[in-house]
Parts: sequence; C-alpha cells; structure tokens
Amino acid sequence: MQAYSPEDCGHIRAQQQRIRERMNLESHTGAGAILTFLMEEELAGRGGSLDARTVAAAALGDSGRGSLVRVLKGDLAGKLLRYYAGPGKLDGILIRLPERGYRPLVYGRRPLSAQQESLYFHTACLLQLWALAQAAECLDRLSTEVRSLLRSTGCGQSWR
Repeated sequence: MQAYSPEDCGHIRAQQQRIRERMNLESHTGAGAILTFLMEEELAGRGGSLDARTVAAAALGDSGRGSLVRVLKGDLAGKLLRYYAGPGKLDGILIRLPERGYRPLVYGRRPLSAQQESLYFHTACLLQLWALAQAAECLDRLSTEVRSLLRSTGCGQSWR
C-alpha cells in the first residue's frame, strides 16, 4: 500500500482534474466517474482491493455493470496513454491504469528542461515530417499502379 502525503494528494488531485478537463471527462459520469473513484480509493489506501463490481457500484451506482466498467476502464487507459503522448507530455505526474486490475499507478517525473523540451518538440516535428513523406511516397506508388491498371484495361488512355 502506497502512502501519499497530504501535499502529494493535492498534487495528484490537481493532475486528475487537469486530465478530466483536457479530455472532457465529467467527474460524475462514465469514464470520468471511474477515474475519480479509482483515484480517490488509491489516495485513501484502498486501491489494491478494487474489482469491477465494487467500481460499478460506487462509480456507476449499479454493481451489476461490471462488464461496462471493464470496457470503460480499458477505454480510459487508452485515453490516458494518448493524453500523456499529447497534451500531457510535460506533466509532472503520470497516472496509468494497468491492463489487469483497477489500481491506478501514479508516477512522479521531473519536468523537462528547456533544452529537453526543445529536443522533444523538434523530434516530434521530424517524426511528423517523416510520416508525411512516407504517405506521399505511398500515394505516388498508388497513382502509378492505378495508371498502369487503367492503361492495361484500355480505360486510361485519356488519364495523365
């Protein structure tokens, strides 16, 4: 059982709030309610005893909706990964939901220096440019194949 100081709890709750706001998750419905419940249970030291029925009863008000909780938790885990790959890439606190179980994993990380942030930004730009170049090359090959196919069927005589 992880023990969080009152100061840590405040930082983690603030991070959870940022995530909900940036991901448009309402704290009292669906995935937002599940995130809120899981995090509060973890901060209270009860994160290790969570199961789908418990989460369904507390977050959704119906213990019979365990299968829905499993689906929403999986979706939420993916959204968290995308959040930290995008707008949350520089956040100092990471929250992950494991593939199995319901106990959230909370990690602290040092903020990036200005040089690291610049390197991260430039690397991301280069990766996007590379992906665009690959897509353009793929389109060129596809265009050539379509022209060849149209010519071989006699339909492409007027197509350039």
